Amino acid sequence: MNFQEIYNTLFEIFYDKEDFEKFVEILKKEIPTCIRVNFIKIEKKELLKILKEKGFEIKKNDIIPYALEVLKEPFEISKTIEHYLGFFYIQSLSSMIPVEILNIKEEEKILDICAAPGSKTTQAGISLKNKGVIVANDINIDRLKALSHNIDRIGLLNVVITKIQGEKIGDIFFEEFDKVIVDPPCSSLGMLEKYPDILKWWHPREIDKFYRIQREIFKSAIKALKPEGKVVYSTCTLSIKENEYLIDEMVKNYPLEIVEIKNEKIPSRKGFKKFKDILFLDDIEKTIRIYPQDILSEGFYIALLRKKDTIKREKKFYLKDDRKLLDIDDREIKEIFLFLEDEFGLLRENFEDFLFYIKKDEIWILSKKIKEIINPFDLRRGMRFLRKYSKGYKLTTNFVQVFGKLIKNRRLEIENFEDARNFLLGKDIKISSKIKGQVVIFYKDFPLGVGVIQNDVLKSQVPKSRRIFEIKG
Repeated sequence: MNFQEIYNTLFEIFYDKEDFEKFVEILKKEIPTCIRVNFIKIEKKELLKILKEKGFEIKKNDIIPYALEVLKEPFEISKTIEHYLGFFYIQSLSSMIPVEILNIKEEEKILDICAAPGSKTTQAGISLKNKGVIVANDINIDRLKALSHNIDRIGLLNVVITKIQGEKIGDIFFEEFDKVIVDPPCSSLGMLEKYPDILKWWHPREIDKFYRIQREIFKSAIKALKPEGKVVYSTCTLSIKENEYLIDEMVKNYPLEIVEIKNEKIPSRKGFKKFKDILFLDDIEKTIRIYPQDILSEGFYIALLRKKDTIKREKKFYLKDDRKLLDIDDREIKEIFLFLEDEFGLLRENFEDFLFYIKKDEIWILSKKIKEIINPFDLRRGMRFLRKYSKGYKLTTNFVQVFGKLIKNRRLEIENFEDARNFLLGKDIKISSKIKGQVVIFYKDFPLGVGVIQNDVLKSQVPKSRRIFEIKG
């Protein structure tokens, strides 16, 4: 790749030499880390207090109310126990804006059509307060593993993961969703400061390749969206063809209306109404461009659109899902909660707003809204809640980290950070306790997971998928 080609491409977009020089200069600077508070597990005030006590210098953000900027790190914030427990998610400020402007309501059905590794899925899931439902779709198996991990770490019970070609999902789930998130693969010109390796593969022809992919995914998203529903389209690139050109084409061919993004706190610029000899719709100016020199974050393009009317369905699928979802009054679920109340003091009435799904020796817990989407294709739904075993049931780490504070019995508080660290690494810990067998482990009143005490040894039950190899105080 000739650097001059990427330089020329970007200069054409900025067209102002001084502005372009500011953009180039910002690429040399270190952009502050941003984190997003997970209100399912902790309040912002409490998280701020904990991190500041550890020596982190944190600043509240004026644009996103649940975002915090990390100005100083005594060590990498991703290595804190709070990150492991899912109290926050590391995400660029620009990347948070698309979901923020969707204004998600608790009972809505959401599609994240290119979801992995899960930044926007987890943001939307928290906005739903573990109600509603999100279908999180991707096709890359390694990225799907990362998505699944992040959903578990954040503690979401309202996510259905699918592995379907994005171009096909709209035909399968036709006009099913209230809101759709489209964050497709792109040429990444807004992320040069974060990933300089982009220079190794970038070429002008990549723009056309990504545009063709984006166009088909966007068409699918329109099919999946209900009339009067909204779709947010975002890319981390600055090219015109992947942004204004594509949105202009979609609005001209489908019953879509560009919605003005009304947030004066977002330092942004209007979408281009004209580029070279191409003239776009006037409403393209309602879309926004976010530049690193304006916000000290990644470059982004964002468009918010409303679907004004239904469209003709081209293909029809007759979906059938024989898997049975059970409510709290089901006989088998009642028996499970008799065990949980007796062993852990976990009261049944706290779970009346959820459904349950039994898969071999596993019991999964999920939001009630999930039953409204017939989906025989999902890889998983909700959160693994319990495992059956010969003497009863074992709680899962993920469940305990969300609902641990409701547990009254078989609680064990670990005082020493090294013990907590070793527990999360899956190591055995020498311990003296009157409790034998299954126990829920807490550290500073935060639930870490499940262990088993045998012969004065605490054996960690943290699954390998949730263990990490470096945690600092």
